[in-house]
Amino acid sequence: MSKNNSKVSSNLTKKSAKDAITESNSIPHSIPRKTGLLCILIILVSITILSVHWPALSSKAISFDDHQYLIENQLVKNPSWSSASRFLTEVLRPSTVSGYYQPFSMISLMLDYKMAGSIDNLMPFHRTSLILHVLNTALIIVILYILFRRPWVSSALGLIFGLHPMTVETIAWVGERKTTLAAFFALLSILAYIIYCKRSDKKFYYAALAMYVFSLLSKPTSTTLPIALLLIDFWPLYRLNLNIKDKKILKEFKKVLIEKIPFIVICMVSAVITYISQKETASVLTPDALNVLRIPLILCHNIIFYIYKMLLPFNLTSHYPMPDPLTITHPAVLGGVIGTILLTALLMFSLRWTRAVFTGFSIFFIVILPTMQIIGFTIVLTSDKYAYLPAIGFLMILAWLLTHLDDKIAALSRRALPYAGIALIILCLLVFESTLTLNYLVYWKDTETLYKYMISLAPTKNMLYYNLGTTLEANDKIDEAALNYKESIRLDPNYSSAYINLGNILLKKNMLDEAMKNYRQAISIISGNKSTSFKSASTLPGIYYNMGILLAKKGDLDGAISNYNECIKLDPNYPDVYISLGNALILQKKYAEAEKVLKKVGSIKQDSAEAFISLGNSLANQGKLDEAINTFNQAIAVDSGNFKAFNNIGVLLYRQKKYDEAADYFTKAIKANPLFEDANNNLVGVLQTQGKIDEAISHLTEFVRISPDSEISHKNLSILLTKQGRLEEAAKECNEVLRINPDNQDAKARLAEIRGKLR
Repeated sequence: MSKNNSKVSSNLTKKSAKDAITESNSIPHSIPRKTGLLCILIILVSITILSVHWPALSSKAISFDDHQYLIENQLVKNPSWSSASRFLTEVLRPSTVSGYYQPFSMISLMLDYKMAGSIDNLMPFHRTSLILHVLNTALIIVILYILFRRPWVSSALGLIFGLHPMTVETIAWVGERKTTLAAFFALLSILAYIIYCKRSDKKFYYAALAMYVFSLLSKPTSTTLPIALLLIDFWPLYRLNLNIKDKKILKEFKKVLIEKIPFIVICMVSAVITYISQKETASVLTPDALNVLRIPLILCHNIIFYIYKMLLPFNLTSHYPMPDPLTITHPAVLGGVIGTILLTALLMFSLRWTRAVFTGFSIFFIVILPTMQIIGFTIVLTSDKYAYLPAIGFLMILAWLLTHLDDKIAALSRRALPYAGIALIILCLLVFESTLTLNYLVYWKDTETLYKYMISLAPTKNMLYYNLGTTLEANDKIDEAALNYKESIRLDPNYSSAYINLGNILLKKNMLDEAMKNYRQAISIISGNKSTSFKSASTLPGIYYNMGILLAKKGDLDGAISNYNECIKLDPNYPDVYISLGNALILQKKYAEAEKVLKKVGSIKQDSAEAFISLGNSLANQGKLDEAINTFNQAIAVDSGNFKAFNNIGVLLYRQKKYDEAADYFTKAIKANPLFEDANNNLVGVLQTQGKIDEAISHLTEFVRISPDSEISHKNLSILLTKQGRLEEAAKECNEVLRINPDNQDAKARLAEIRGKLR
C-alpha cells in the first residue's frame, strides 16, 4: 500500500478536528435547553411552508396514474374495513393498482375519500399530503438538530427542503401520497434509530424497526434504508470505525452490523414482494433484459441530473424525457459520465479531512438507488419525487458545513457581518425557491394545463399526448381529443392505448368502420408483443366488448355475440358484457338463453339495476310476468329513481288488465323522469282504455309542450283529437309530426284524411 493510501486509511479510523467538533455537539444525553427555541422555529418553518404550498390545496390536476389511485379505484371510493382488508391482503397481486404492494398509501387515500374527497374535490387529498410534507420537514429539522445541535442551522435547512420546487409534485399529485407517507415513516425510523444510538434504549430500536416496516408498506422505495443507517453509524455517529484490529472497536463494529440483521431480513422480504407484485400486475425489466452497459450510463446520468435539478430547479415536470439514444454520444449522458468521475474523485479526496461529504452523498445515493432504474419498473428514468427522501443526505452535508462555519465565526471577535452574510444568502435562496414553487404550482391548477405544460417541455413524448387526449375527452372536447390520440399514434405506432381510445371516440361518432380498424390494430399490437404488461393485456376484454357494441349497432348480432363471448373468455368478471350479451340474445328472441346469461351478473355485480331490467325483459318475453315484475322491483331497490323499471312494471300490469296499478307505475316513472316519452304515452294509453279521453288529451298536450320534438306523442295526440272531432287541432298535430319527420307517410295520409273531412 502506498503512503498516500495509508494516510487515507488512517484518517478513516479517527475523527478529524472538524468532525470532532461536530460529534461533541451531536449526541446530547439530556434534554437540551434550546428545545423551546427549536419548537418555535419549527412552528415558524411550518407556517412558511404552508403559506407557500397553500395553492396546492386548490389544484384540480389529475396526473398519470391517478386514475388507478382514485378515479377507477372502487376500494378507495368505498371506504370500509373490507376495502382496507383487501389492500392489506392482496400482497403479490394487488387488484386495483398496477405495480408494487403499497397498502398503507391506499388506505390513507381511502380515508381521505371518506372525508369528502372525490374526483371533484381533491382538496382533502392535497391537505393530507401537505400536512405530511410539513411533518417530514419538522422531522428533518429534529434529526439535524440532534446530530448537529444547531437549531438555527437545522431550521434553515428544513426550510430549504420544505420550500424546494421539487417537492411540489409530492403534494399536488394525488397518487404520490405514497412518497410523502413512506418518507414520514422512514424519517421516524431514522430519528428513532439515532435516539437509540444516543440512549441505548431498546424500545427506540424496535420503534425504528417498526417504522421501517410501515415505510415499506407505504412505498417500497425506502428498501435501502438499513444501509443508510449503517452510513449514519459511520458518520456522524462514529459508531462504525474501520480499525477493527482494536478489540473494543471490533466489538462495536460487530454490534453495529448485528443490529442491522433484522432490518436486512425485512429488506429482503420486501424486495421479493415488490418484485413479484410489480411483475404480476405491471412490468419489470431486469438488467439482463437490457444492455448491461446501460446501467453505468444510467447511474452517471441520473446522479448529475438530480444534483443539477436541486441546484437549478427550472423547467420541473413529472415526465422528463429519457436521453435518446442512451449512449455516451448523447450530451446529457456524456455530461453525466464526466460529472460522476469528477464527483467521485472529489468525494474520495474529501475523506482526507472529513467523512461528512462522502457519507452524506453516499446516503443520498443509497436511498435513491431503488429508483435509479437498474431494474426497470416505469417508463421514466428520473423524477422529482424520487429525490424527496434521499435529499436528507445532502442536507446532512450542508448541516455539517454550516456547523463548521458557525464554529469558525464564533471564534472571531466580529461575528455580525459573517452571520449577516450567511443569513442573506439563505434568505435569497428561500425567496428563489418560493418563487419557483409558486410558479410551478400554477401548472397544477387543472389537468389540461398540466399536460400542455409537460408537452411544451417534451413535445416528442407520445404518452403525454395520449393523457391530454383522455383529459380532453373527459371534458367533452372530443375532436381535440381525437387529434391528440392521432399524434400519440404518429409518435409511437405501437401504442395500443391510443388506438383503443381513438376507436372509442369513433364509435361514439358512429364512424363504425374506422373504429373497428383501430380496435383491430390495438388487438394486433397487444397480442403480438411478447413483453406486453399485465396492464396492457387487461385492456383486451374491453376492446372485444366495444367491438361487440359496434357490431350490434351495425345489426350484426351474431358478430356482436361472438365478441361478447371472447370478452367473457378473457375476463369472466366483466359485468357489462353479460348485460349486452343478454340484450343481444333477447333481440334474437333467445329468451331462455338470455335469462341464464343475465342471472350471472348478480354474482359479479349485485348493484346493477341495468342487469335487473334486462333480466326482467327476458322473463317478460317468456311470459313469466310475476317473476319479471319482481325482477324490475329489484332494479328499483338498487336505484329508487329507475324510471325504466317503473315503466316496465306498468306495461306488465297493463297486460294483466290491472289498469289503476299500471297508471300508478307510469306516474312514478314520469315523476322520476318527466321527459320519459314511453311512460307518458303508456299512461295516455291506460287513460284511453279507461275511457278518460279528455284527461289523456290534457296529459299529452302538456307533454308535447315540454317535449315538442316527441314524434310519437304528437301522433297519438292527433289520433285522440280526431276521435273527439277536433279536426283542426288534429291537423296541427299532424303538421308537427311532419316537422319532426318529413318522411312520415302515416302522418301525411292522416293529414290528407283530416283535410278531406274539413272540406
